[in-house]
Amino acid sequence: ESGAKDIPITNKDEIIFSNCKFNVKTRKKSDSDTLADMGFKDYKYLPRSKKNEPTEFLKLFENIPEYQHPRIKAGLRAIFNGRADSRISIIHGKSRVGKTTMLNILCDILGEYAYPVTLENFLNDRATQANIVGKRLVVFQDLPSQWKEMNALKTSTGEKYINIRKFNQDVRVEENKIK
Repeated sequence: ESGAKDIPITNKDEIIFSNCKFNVKTRKKSDSDTLADMGFKDYKYLPRSKKNEPTEFLKLFENIPEYQHPRIKAGLRAIFNGRADSRISIIHGKSRVGKTTMLNILCDILGEYAYPVTLENFLNDRATQANIVGKRLVVFQDLPSQWKEMNALKTSTGEKYINIRKFNQDVRVEENKIK
């Protein structure tokens, strides 16, 4: 309406950092002219090496059995994939072993791409639900032992497109990217 051009389609496989663009599919730096779907202007891309290993963060995995590490790594890698993922991951276990700490660190790193919220607030408040647009990770804090609204949660987190109604706005169809 204002004469502005439409926002170009973004490349869901690319993340831009302050020093380069990285393709999560090829796991290599990218020289493409496409618009990256995710960006971290305050972070530099560091190639994988022993020197760049996040040793303190990896200590949070010490309480997790070794056979579960590949599943957790796959879940973490999926956050950076810009496509919908119909799976819901639940992290549970004994108290005081680092579950919340790990998720808080992820939310801090992801910044605008993460959204921590209680399940009750998410399910009962449309304005809260509208905040998932553009997010890659939604963390439902302190889940109850039984979920009553599983269908609403599945629709919000597992569909490719979701209907979002922000405060005082009409319903819009948005692409869902959350994990």
